[in-house]
Amino acid sequence: MTDGERRERRLAALLDVVRLSEDRFEVAPTRYEGRSNLFGGQVAAQAIRAAELTVDGDRSAHVLHATFIRSGRMDIPVTLRVVRVRDGRSFSSRQVDAVQQGRTILQMLASFHVPEQGERSGQPMPEAPDPESLRPAAPDRHSDYPVVIRTVPLGPPSRSGPLESVLRFWARSDEPWPEDTLASAPYLTYLADLRTGTAVLDDPLGPFPDDLSMASLDHSLWFHDRVSPAEWLLLDLRKVSLGGHRGLVLATVHARDGRHVATVTQELMVRPARPVP
Repeated sequence: MTDGERRERRLAALLDVVRLSEDRFEVAPTRYEGRSNLFGGQVAAQAIRAAELTVDGDRSAHVLHATFIRSGRMDIPVTLRVVRVRDGRSFSSRQVDAVQQGRTILQMLASFHVPEQGERSGQPMPEAPDPESLRPAAPDRHSDYPVVIRTVPLGPPSRSGPLESVLRFWARSDEPWPEDTLASAPYLTYLADLRTGTAVLDDPLGPFPDDLSMASLDHSLWFHDRVSPAEWLLLDLRKVSLGGHRGLVLATVHARDGRHVATVTQELMVRPARPVP
């Protein structure tokens, strides 16, 4: 991909959707180097964007649960069908089906909440040097994604306590974003599927094993606060389990000022790669 092509495929455009009717949306296909199918985090991000466009007022997403049903193709558009499940006094519920050629590739349930005042608390921010002091991430299979990444050096997991951190990194978008952006939930959803799967590997920062096949099965996000894609966010990933060809990862997301802005769980299929005939 040339620099010009990379600039044209900006993150803001990737997170946007085209409205076809009141509850039906479409997104153009997007190709990433080193992938044979659609990036699931992008489809999920576009699904939550479509859902929030059907919610009135200033209600913002507080949770989503997404199931990746089948691989998506990068050469055909995706249609997003939104069902308005319920609009209550404080919460709105939506279901979104992402469809290609009549087949559902992702299904999402999302809920939106009216802003309310109350006590705030969350997980403490993990230790990390300032992102400006860290080197750019070494090229890997995520290098073609429009997000700047700075990896935090970690020692080997001690295995002495539950849910030891196995991967920690700063991330941000380097393109301009308006202060009143509505991209908070779609951006966090996109970010939640970036590098998450490598947390189940023995060496999360090493090359991806040639003899391994991995795919997202489902993930859940809880949104605790709004963010701008232009600000640095710290993701702290922990391996919860691995067995039966499935792995589970837990992540917390923190703003630079220490706010705990999101929590993520993701389940992955992890199995030996099928030999190429």
